[in-house]
Amino acid sequence: MATLPGKYAPPKGELLIAYYEGEAVGCIALRPFENDTCEIKRLYVRPTTRGLKLGQTLAAAVLERARLIGYGRAVLDTGGFMHSAQRIYETAGFRDIPPYYHNPIPGCRFLGADL
Repeated sequence: MATLPGKYAPPKGELLIAYYEGEAVGCIALRPFENDTCEIKRLYVRPTTRGLKLGQTLAAAVLERARLIGYGRAVLDTGGFMHSAQRIYETAGFRDIPPYYHNPIPGCRFLGADL
């Protein structure tokens, strides 16, 4: 936490925090990747608040911020075991893309979306 927002800092990055009943319970971030593309990172929602659609809300909010910043595309990677996150991203319009870096985690999926 001490290094945040770091590479997620404005004007080209963003770190969003979700609050529920006055407590920080989730986050998502974006950072510059290349040209007009950003990378989405760090989607997390505390287990006690999962099921409240906070992941979908965070994903929609970070994509809106990316559009406002001026990005035309977003990319991300997610673990193959992270089925809930994959559904959130697919619902937000992400589709499978070729890997854009070497990720040693077996089953990792690379996703992209036009904004």
